[in-house]
Parts: sequence; C-alpha cells; structure tokens
Amino acid sequence: MSSTDFHVGQASLNIVLGTAAISLVFIVLSVIPECGGVLSSQVLTFLVVQSCVHLAVLMTTTFTVSFILAADVSDIFDDWPGHILICGVIVAALMQFASSFYRMLSLSAPILALRIFSKSLVFVIILGSFLFSANRFVDSLVEKRQLNYSLAHFRWQFNMATEIETFYIVLAVAVSILSVLYITAVLKVFFDYRLRTPEIRRINKAEFFQAVGEASQYFICDLTYAALLLFARYRARPNFTNPNFTGFTLALRVAEGHVQSTLLLIWPVLCAIATYKHMRAAIGFRSSLMMSQQQMPSSRRHTVMKKISTISQSSRHIAAASPIYAWRNSEQNSHDSIDTEHV
Repeated sequence: MSSTDFHVGQASLNIVLGTAAISLVFIVLSVIPECGGVLSSQVLTFLVVQSCVHLAVLMTTTFTVSFILAADVSDIFDDWPGHILICGVIVAALMQFASSFYRMLSLSAPILALRIFSKSLVFVIILGSFLFSANRFVDSLVEKRQLNYSLAHFRWQFNMATEIETFYIVLAVAVSILSVLYITAVLKVFFDYRLRTPEIRRINKAEFFQAVGEASQYFICDLTYAALLLFARYRARPNFTNPNFTGFTLALRVAEGHVQSTLLLIWPVLCAIATYKHMRAAIGFRSSLMMSQQQMPSSRRHTVMKKISTISQSSRHIAAASPIYAWRNSEQNSHDSIDTEHV
C-alpha cells in the first residue's frame, strides 16, 4: 500500500470517528432537559457549555485533519485550526475541573458546595475560562507559536519549543485538590455509616457502597482526563525529523493523533454518560425510539416521551429517601426556594 492510499484511509477513519464524536455530543445535549430535575444546575451548566465548545473544536479538527490526510499536504491550512484546538481544550479543561471540584465537595460538604458554587460563581468561572483562553491565544500570536498537524508524525505539534512547567504545576495542583476532596468525601461517608446503629448499617450497606462507588467514579474519570491532557501536551512537542514508521509503531502514532483530536475532546461527555445513570436512561429511551421500525401513533409517542420525566421524578424521590443523600437534597431544595423568593 502506498503512502497516499494509507493517508486516504486514515482520512476516512478520521471522518468516521469525528462524526461519531459529534453525534454523541448532540445526543447528550438533546437529553439534558430531561436530566434537569435530577442533576444539579451547576453540573448541567458546565456540561452544556463544554459540549458546545467540543462541537466547535471537533468540527474544526475533523475537517482539518481529514483534508490534510486526503490532500497529502501538511501546510494547506494556516495556524487557525491549531489555535481553535488550544483555546477549546483550555476552556473545556478549566470547566471540567471546576465541575469536578463541585461534585467532590458536594459529597463531603453539600451545604458549603451550594454556597460556594452559586450561579454567580458559575458564570464567573465560565467567563474566566474564555478570557484565560483568549489570553493564551494572544500570547501565541505574539510569540508566533503555532500548533499544526504533522503529516509525518500523524499528530498535532508545536512549531517551536515551549515552556510547559506552568502547565505541569496547574495540573498537579488540580489533581491534588481533587485527591484531597475525594479522600474527604470517602471519609465523610464512612464515618456517617459507622456512627449508625448495627441494624441501620445492615439496612444501608448497599447505599454506603453506592456512595463510595459514586465518588470513586468521579475521581477515576478526572484522573484519566488529567492523564489525557498530560499525554496530549507532551506529544505536542516539536519534532522536525522525518521518520519512517511501520507496523505497530505506525499504529501507535496514528492512535496518538486520535487521542489529541477526538478522545481528549469527547472524554468529559463520556464521563457524564458513565457517571450519571439518569442520563443513560434518557439516552436509552431516545435510542429505542430512533431504532424502532414501527411508527407509533401520536398518543403512544406522547406517552413514551413522558417516561423519561417520570423516571427522573421517581429517581429524585428514591434519592430523597436515602439517609446518605437526604440532607443534601433537602438543602438543594431550600437553596432553590431561596433563589425563587429573591426573584
């Protein structure tokens, strides 16, 4: 197989993966209204903004990389796709870690989490993420630093060596804070469980493991996202050699490019699907409707569309009955009522 045929095949694969990622983001955005009764407004706000940013970046990278591979020319574009990729990753990463801080803090100190992460602070975090991304964009223009897709290495690379100590420090601080919040949440749930009577502990044993598993899921997803950021940034170092990859080494280089272009951008959406069962239920109902070969009557379609809201409401009552989460849900309801009175 010639190099041209291989590049055309990679362009086709990139289009398939990019289209699948974009479709998944659209699916998540379509079910967010059904999750509004269960998931907190802070998490949903961060997820919506992240998904919109991911859509813009995924469309750009999918078109750019596919066109470069198909045309077999590296310098066919200017540096604007790389700037869009950098800005999008910065915005999404900052909001992902902010959302993670809120989720972990809500497990150990729900009242404090609601008071700290108010609607005003969420808006400030979102605005600050875009402003910080714009600042990095201006710095890149001043320093003439570009991120271009290398046809020889099948991944995104900078055109010059850059200082990455600041990146390592910020990432290490974020992971350290998440680790402390995770340990605090697990200890809080453990001591709440151990301070109960033996009879209540036997009854609520499943809820205890469910709470610990929920916190562990959040923490593992956040650590994986930090590892993806670290890997993508490390592999973006400039390399001006023209190697001749073959076999397994070539497959690894192609996979590295897909991690930078697709997996890094789609990971927060995958984490939301994996950690929120209500979102999975909503997607399951939507998928069953789309895959149905038989056209439903209008009355039947209206009934089925109500099931997602019914599941959300029933899940809220189940969560309210849990001794571990009852006080957190009551505080959320009281906080919402206070906001309504002020309005």
